[in-house]
Amino acid sequence: MIQVRACTGKTYADLGSDFYATRADPAKEAQRLIARLEALGHKVPSHPPPEPLITRTRLRWRSAGAVALLAVWLSLLAATCLIDSRRFPAASAHLRTAAQLARETGRAEIGAWCLETRA
Repeated sequence: MIQVRACTGKTYADLGSDFYATRADPAKEAQRLIARLEALGHKVPSHPPPEPLITRTRLRWRSAGAVALLAVWLSLLAATCLIDSRRFPAASAHLRTAAQLARETGRAEIGAWCLETRA
């Protein structure tokens, strides 16, 4: 290590020719930091932490909402087909299902379609 005296009078240490190369490469820097932590006795996981539970739950709810919306539309379509084939009790059951799912998903426009189809 070479000591260099600057014009300010303070002593600086030469960091070596590979200082920038080891600090510029993120992979080498990560390996260096992991080695230092392990030398201190810390356990360092080799893989990233799992996705937070709240994020996974939100994704499930979004996909469940899409499935519920699809179920509403399919139930409404089935009710319309059953009305056209004059099978009114089955159509009424499908309309009740579509209306209930529309309320649960918060889709007022589908509820309006259910009322119009029932009329």
